[in-house]
Amino acid sequence: MTDDGLRPLTDTGVGWPARKVVRGLSLRERAPTADRSRPRVVAAMIASADGRAAIDGRSVGLGAPADRALLRELRTGVDAILVGTSTLAAERYGNLLDDAQREHRVAAGLAPEPIVATISRRLDVPTGIPLLAEPTARVQVYTEAPGEVPGDGA
Repeated sequence: MTDDGLRPLTDTGVGWPARKVVRGLSLRERAPTADRSRPRVVAAMIASADGRAAIDGRSVGLGAPADRALLRELRTGVDAILVGTSTLAAERYGNLLDDAQREHRVAAGLAPEPIVATISRRLDVPTGIPLLAEPTARVQVYTEAPGEVPGDGA
């Protein structure tokens, strides 16, 4: 821990592992607000020092293993994740959680997988991504366009 109380995030055992960070957020507890019926929202993203959110069109090159571990662990405590259609296409989303993370969700009273929500005005959703072929994936597309999103599993 540094003098300012900050601890490094790491997956190597030094600092705080992702599970401890997520547990510390108390995502399943209600926020102390006047209206306890309102949902809680957590935002997570990565950016380079110069503010870029992608390298060659993908964010994967920006993060370290600890960053990816935190992102995956955050998914264990939420009801849904919001992902843009361009991100779904560029990152080829699939396999959101490993088996231990799914078990952790179920033990907490959640569905094994969080809902993956995306918004597309014209129903322009990438159909060739692994996520749409996963039978346990829960995908919700919000659109004003008529039609269906083809998928073999989700």
